[in-house]
Amino acid sequence: MLCGYYNNMADKRNQEAYKVWTDLLALGKRVYATAGSDSHKVSNTVSLTTIYSDKKDATALLNNVRNGDFTAGPIGIRMSIGDTCTGGETSFAGKRLVVSVGEFHSKECKSDDTYRLDLYRDNTLVHSQEIPYGEVSYIALDADPNASFYRAEVYNVTKNYQVSIGNPIWNADK
Repeated sequence: MLCGYYNNMADKRNQEAYKVWTDLLALGKRVYATAGSDSHKVSNTVSLTTIYSDKKDATALLNNVRNGDFTAGPIGIRMSIGDTCTGGETSFAGKRLVVSVGEFHSKECKSDDTYRLDLYRDNTLVHSQEIPYGEVSYIALDADPNASFYRAEVYNVTKNYQVSIGNPIWNADK
C-alpha cells in the first residue's frame, strides 16, 4: 500500500508515490493505492478516502479497506466486473466492466473546475471522458480477457492532477 500526504493530492510527494504505485502495477505487483494522513489530527471536513459500505461501522469500513474496495481521494469511484469490486480478482472472460463516478466532496472539489474520468487497462489509458461536477457518471464496456487489470481515476483538468484514484480489479486468469 502507498499512502498520500494530507489534503493535497497534487503534492510532489503524492505524485512521486503515484509513480511508484504505477511502476509496481506494471511489474505485476498487486498493491492498493491509499490516501492517508500523518497530521495526527482528526479529519472532519477533508475527505482522504471514499468508501462505499452497506453499514456505518468500523468493522464494515475496515473490511472494505482490507479488500481494497475504496477510492483514494474525495470523489467516489465504483467499479465492478461481474460481481467483483475494486481490490478483487475475477476472470474477465465474457464479463462487463462498469464504472460510476460521483459523490463530489465539496470541501475538496469546486464546481468551476473541470473533471475527467480516465479508465486504464493495465497502465494504458483506454477511455477518457469529461464528467460533470456534482453528478453521477457511468461507463460500461466489455472486459478484455487479455487485460491483467483495470483501474479508474478522476483527474482535475483545471488544476492538472489526479484527484481520486480507484484500486484495480485483477484478472484471475493472468
